[in-house]
Amino acid sequence: MRIALSDLAEGRSYRYVASFGEEDVEGLLETSLAEPLSITVECTTVEGVTYVRVEAKGKVYAVCDLCGTECVADAKCTIDDELTTESDCYDETDDCYDLDKLIDEAIVMCAPRKVLCKPDCKGLCPTCGKNLNDGACTCQEQKPAVGDNNPFAALQDILTGGANNGSTKM
Repeated sequence: MRIALSDLAEGRSYRYVASFGEEDVEGLLETSLAEPLSITVECTTVEGVTYVRVEAKGKVYAVCDLCGTECVADAKCTIDDELTTESDCYDETDDCYDLDKLIDEAIVMCAPRKVLCKPDCKGLCPTCGKNLNDGACTCQEQKPAVGDNNPFAALQDILTGGANNGSTKM
C-alpha cells in the first residue's frame, strides 16, 4: 500500500480498511486463520509530522497453552509510527510511503502469545496428564510417590524446602 505525500496534507486524515485472507498472510503467520484479518491503516499529519497507525485483528486456530486443546484465539496488534522522509518506508522516487512492511509487521505481531481454550482452563494433571477440564483425576487422591521415571522428581525438594544455601541441591 502506497500513500503519496501530497495526499497527507496538514490536518487531513487518510484511512484504509481491508480484509486479508489466508493467501494474503501466507508465510507471515505460523497458524491458519479462523476468519479473515481486518487490517486498518490510518494516517494523519499534524504540525508537519505524519503519524500512522496499523491495526490487525481477527481470529486464528491455536492450541491451548495449558491443556493442549485446539481452539480459536483472538489475534490483534496495533503499531503506531511516525513517518518522515528518513523513514525506511519512504520512497523518494515516487515521493510516497510504502506501508507494506508495517502491515506485514502488524500481521506477524498479531499472533497470540498466550492461548487459553477458556478463561478458567484448569490445564493438565502434572502426574497423569489428564485434562482437568474434563473432570478431576484419581492420581491426586492416591498421591503416588515421585519415582525415578518422573522427569520432575528433581523438583520435589524445592517444594519441601530444598537446600539451606539457596541452591536446589542438597
